[in-house]
Amino acid sequence: MSLNGVCLVSENPFPPRNGVTIPTYNHIGLFREHNVNVEVFYASDNEGDDGFEKGEFINFKKSPVFKRIFGEFFLGKPFFLFFLDQKSLTAITDKVNKIDFIYYSPISMAAAAESLRKAYLEKTGYSPRVIASISDCYTSVLASSLTGESSKAGFRNLISYLRSLYMGRQERDLLNSSDVVLVQTEKDNDCLLKIGFSGNVEVVTNGVEEALFDVAPSNNKKFMFAGNFKAVFYQERFVWFYENIWVKVLNEIPDARLYIYTSGYVPDCISDLVDGDNSVLLVSKFVENICDLYSGKTFCIAPIYKGYGFINKVAEAMASGLVVIGDESAFNGMKGFQAGVHGVMASDASSFLSCILSVSRDEHLVSEISVAARVFARERFSWIEKGHQLKNVIN
Repeated sequence: MSLNGVCLVSENPFPPRNGVTIPTYNHIGLFREHNVNVEVFYASDNEGDDGFEKGEFINFKKSPVFKRIFGEFFLGKPFFLFFLDQKSLTAITDKVNKIDFIYYSPISMAAAAESLRKAYLEKTGYSPRVIASISDCYTSVLASSLTGESSKAGFRNLISYLRSLYMGRQERDLLNSSDVVLVQTEKDNDCLLKIGFSGNVEVVTNGVEEALFDVAPSNNKKFMFAGNFKAVFYQERFVWFYENIWVKVLNEIPDARLYIYTSGYVPDCISDLVDGDNSVLLVSKFVENICDLYSGKTFCIAPIYKGYGFINKVAEAMASGLVVIGDESAFNGMKGFQAGVHGVMASDASSFLSCILSVSRDEHLVSEISVAARVFARERFSWIEKGHQLKNVIN
């Protein structure tokens, strides 16, 4: 007898395109490969594509802004939460007659998942298993706002850091209503322990698409940077890299080229910075074939500087045979990774520059790292193994 699940997500996961939709998209696919029926309901249709499957839009609610601010400070209810009203709950339970488990992502869907569990329990007398796929510990995300080589001590980051001082308790209370929490790295598991969460945690590192292993290796002076500029985080990282490192790279390697990939939105701080720079090619649209992001490039630049999360683009670049040059956190969750063998690790602007210059001038080293990175990725980033993990989670 097949299992039936409901997936509640903040945005349409088809196609996969960011840190929330990539794991969700693949988890849904793996459930279905194991003959598990999954109905997908999402709150926002951001960047959906007609060439991909669609879930079903459902009217998730958010309280008015001032009510949410009051709720977070005085009632212990995080600002970011989505809710389901009675009409939406009825629409879901009428469509899905049998619910064995509820999967939600990210943590902003926690309250909606709990209300659906209670509604189904009231209707049938059965309480579905609840799976929280949070990827990152939200409290650690906030706490990292003022840390890292490329972070700025602006008002927004200061507020985020201050929120982290009380968010741990609120996040812990939300997750306590879940039967199992999925995270992507052991660091995120450690972060949950620090906020006092003692529930069931499963570390399920993301995999990569098999097609990336067939990308032809390159040995040129082409670099790539990928990031969603809707997030101030990636704006700051790129500006830091460009101003402190890239302009100096060009002084030493005039024929170097930098490909920037982002999904649609390009803020003025980025467009003004690279305007007129012939060394930079900015691609500001969703790239349907993921292999096109990495094909023809030799290096992936990853100044991440955050102590949480699995960096999908780094894993994808390694699978494609690119040499990744990043800080320590770029390789989060990659057990067995060896700096200088599977990729290049830098600590600050000065070491980023020296690493780029030294590695790009050594074709033999580039070839060695490219081969080793691809072998490493094939051994550790297989979605097949993740499927067995997920099947055990829902049983």
